[in-house]
Amino acid sequence: MSWAAKRTTTREEDRAYSLLGLFNVHMPMLYGEGKNAFQRLQLEIIRMSNDQSIFAWGLGPIPIKRVGNILADDPSFFADCHDVVKLEPDAFIKQFEKDFPEDRNILVDERLVSVSLSRYFGVS
Repeated sequence: MSWAAKRTTTREEDRAYSLLGLFNVHMPMLYGEGKNAFQRLQLEIIRMSNDQSIFAWGLGPIPIKRVGNILADDPSFFADCHDVVKLEPDAFIKQFEKDFPEDRNILVDERLVSVSLSRYFGVS
């Protein structure tokens, strides 16, 4: 997705439609829907794939405000996500244990969140 971050098109919808083949997604093109095309594309990718990297956007030096939606509003939100890699569930848990060796509270988008391996992943 980071490849498309700087891509420009005449119509806003074409930024999403130009990615259909890359992600092997089939969905109708509805010209006039604007940025909703990119939202629909992401939903189709989620429906067809178990790759959670679709949620790895806004990782650049300038924070992007998430306003009540877990999906990116625009391909440009993936601009600094070129080094995101897919992890299998076991590898994710091991990396999570390394990064968060004990249950603790962390700050996420200016809110305190409790992180617990046993609660979220069934690991003790």
